[in-house]
Amino acid sequence: MNHRGALLDGTDPVTVRETIVRLMTCATLCELAIANVRIAAIDLGAAEFSQIGHCRLLISQLDAGFLADADALRHDVHRQLALQRLHGFTGSGRLEVRRAALARWVPDFSVYHFPAPEPPALLLGAHYFYDTNGHTPLTAVLRDTCMARRASRRFNELWVEAYDVLPSINEALGQAVRADSLADIDAA
Repeated sequence: MNHRGALLDGTDPVTVRETIVRLMTCATLCELAIANVRIAAIDLGAAEFSQIGHCRLLISQLDAGFLADADALRHDVHRQLALQRLHGFTGSGRLEVRRAALARWVPDFSVYHFPAPEPPALLLGAHYFYDTNGHTPLTAVLRDTCMARRASRRFNELWVEAYDVLPSINEALGQAVRADSLADIDAA
């Protein structure tokens, strides 16, 4: 990605996942407004989670399907470790999650704040960590300070009207992790 930004359209060898992880692990603050989050799609490694600074995630819904993802993960041997890492991150104090009350936004966006003199980055469009199954993502990464600050102001307007859902998410992940641990004990 050059200093001005990039357009990620599926033809570049760098994926949206790689771009988001690189931005998150270099930023001191990440502000993400992502309408629909799939817990099952978050597959960050331990090293990636350990490098993330403070993260504020704004979502537009938290429903039974969202929370059921946590339980479904524990039945997938390859995803059990990811579930444990995600649960650890939710309890780390570096993550805040709020659900928007009535406000909605299109498209999804995120702002990444870096130590000075590095300008902030604004990501507009598709935010994902998984294979898009043939769908063409279109995501713009912009390194324009004025646009990033404007998006950050809009994020904060949405944030103050939203309510905290991290305890619910942490509890659902904790139940799934504990159930997984009990299943291991029963199998032994």
